[in-house]
Amino acid sequence: MTQSDRVLLIEDDAPYALLLRETLARLGLTTDIAAKEEQAWSYLRDQSYRLIILDLGLDEGIFNFAREAFCEQIRQRYRDVPVLGITALHLAGAQIFGLRNYIDAFFEKSTMSPPAFRATVTQLLNGRPAVEPTPRAAREDGRVFVSFSARDKVKAAQVVGALRTAGLKVWWAGDGLRPGDGFVQTITLQLEKASVFLLLWSHSSSESEWVRRERDVATELEIKRGRPLVICARLDDTEPPGLLRVKHHLDLTDFAVSLEDAIRRVRQTVDKGE
Repeated sequence: MTQSDRVLLIEDDAPYALLLRETLARLGLTTDIAAKEEQAWSYLRDQSYRLIILDLGLDEGIFNFAREAFCEQIRQRYRDVPVLGITALHLAGAQIFGLRNYIDAFFEKSTMSPPAFRATVTQLLNGRPAVEPTPRAAREDGRVFVSFSARDKVKAAQVVGALRTAGLKVWWAGDGLRPGDGFVQTITLQLEKASVFLLLWSHSSSESEWVRRERDVATELEIKRGRPLVICARLDDTEPPGLLRVKHHLDLTDFAVSLEDAIRRVRQTVDKGE
């Protein structure tokens, strides 16, 4: 058996794994199935693989941070082996929070047909990108995405209320999700629609993993769009993160004095994006 004959599939859904194994066999590929990460490492120690297919663990809409760390380890150790990520969510949900750094292509389970899956695999084996990035700017609709720590929800609600009173369209997690909505998927779609990412920065948000990941995605979108998107508004004396430290940021430590200026700044940024 040669390296080019073998694929490692990391998937704990046994019926689905068997379906993919049968589909890959049509391409002359032999598939080893690992239900757990420990079993995957055992296979990787003993075999060489041309392709790794990985269930991203997003089926319930809850991001699996341990799975991201596993993806990073795979990429570091096997740089020349393409990795195909499969997910039950819309592709946008799978691509959130940095997974694109470690995954070469994504495939959505709900749209999976054997011919389409084989075509994706063939493209990867031939060294061609299997998924083209979705144009993001086209989805913007002038809304403001408010990122905050759950511990700052009372202050965040005041900011959101003021923005809406001023006639601005706002999305924030405080409104909750509709029945059936996945958390990761919803946040990703709302980020891609946003013309402004308003980061409510505080000691609490500096410790929030979700806030950090939302900020990372918003910063990436800002670079791709080539215009300002991220506005940092301080709720306390905590120093703003990274490059936001040297950019002009809003001071919301005194709402009565500064909230009107914040609304004006947000509106100006929304207008530039329309």
